[in-house]
Amino acid sequence: MVTCPTCNAQNDPSAGFCDQCGTSLQGASLAPAPGVYSPPLNPNYSVGGVICPQCGAQVIPGEMFCENCGAALGSAPPAPATGGYAPPPLAAPPSPAPSYTPPPPVATAFLTGIDGQTFQLSGKTTYLIGRRDDVSGNYPDVDTSDAGLQAGVSRRHAELYQQGVQWFVRDLNSVNGTWVNQQRLASNGSEAINSGDTIRLGKWTVTFRI
Repeated sequence: MVTCPTCNAQNDPSAGFCDQCGTSLQGASLAPAPGVYSPPLNPNYSVGGVICPQCGAQVIPGEMFCENCGAALGSAPPAPATGGYAPPPLAAPPSPAPSYTPPPPVATAFLTGIDGQTFQLSGKTTYLIGRRDDVSGNYPDVDTSDAGLQAGVSRRHAELYQQGVQWFVRDLNSVNGTWVNQQRLASNGSEAINSGDTIRLGKWTVTFRI
């Protein structure tokens, strides 16, 4: 430590002026330092002190004069503390899992002709009724080729489709028409059907059952 020749205050050896009275410490004698233990400082943390308004040096709070330039520290602003602990940002809450709505069950239905021939409708929701034609690549789900040609069934005559649990039949602009229980559908028109209803395409007749 350096002893001030004016007020005998102890100052840091690197100080150029006394931090108690502002006297220049050039040529002042060093005082023997007592063997006091100083704990190691955390290099990542420093306590806020006072900033000298004259030279901008940081000095210890409570000192009256800057030990770097000797300026008075009466109203010097405090220096901001650095290296303080900052908590980590909070993690965003997890997004809720998207809800899943299962599709409606596909019911198995049957079309039974007056000759006893039965067509099973299972695994799909739309079925084309007509006649097979290899030239045009028309392969209906319900192929009436055995009797449909003589009965006036078009290659793409009608379709059965399911919406929810309800079944419908739609005429596909056929030449000889589509009937449900003796009522003819309009061209490209649809009609709801239930188990036991009779469907006629031209002169080809089947019964719809679930």
